[in-house]
Amino acid sequence: MKNLKRIILMCSMLQVIACSAQENETTTKEEVKEEVNETVETVKAYTIEEKDELLEQFEAKRDQTKTQIDEMRMKLDSIKKNNMQAAKEKVNDLERRQEKFEKKIEELQTSSEEAYNNLKAGIDSAMTELEKAIEKANKEFYKD
Repeated sequence: MKNLKRIILMCSMLQVIACSAQENETTTKEEVKEEVNETVETVKAYTIEEKDELLEQFEAKRDQTKTQIDEMRMKLDSIKKNNMQAAKEKVNDLERRQEKFEKKIEELQTSSEEAYNNLKAGIDSAMTELEKAIEKANKEFYKD
C-alpha cells in the first residue's frame, strides 16, 4: 500500500513537471528530464533505505525465533518419554521453518528493487508462519 502511494505521488510529480513544461515554454526538455531523473533517484534511495530497515527487523526477528527454538531443544530432556518423539518432531519442524525464514532473508538481501516487494510479502508470510508454529509448540510443550 505504501509503495502504491509512492508510485502515485511520483506519477503526480511527473505530471506536474510535464504540465509546467507545457505552460512555461522556457523550460527545456533537458530540464524536465533532469527533474524526472532526480525524482527517480530519490525514490530509489528511499526504497533501498526502506529495504535496509526491513532487513534489520527481519534479522532481529530471526535471532529471536532461533533463540526460542534453541531453548525448546534444550528443554527436550525434561519432557516425559511418551511425549519425547512428538516434541522432537515439533522442534525439527520449527528448525525447518527457521531455515525457510533465513533463506527468505538472504533472498531479500540480494534482491533487486523490482523483486523487493514480492520478497517482502514472502518473508512476512514465512515469519508469521514461524511465529505461529513456535507459539503452538510452546503451548504443547508446556501444557503438562
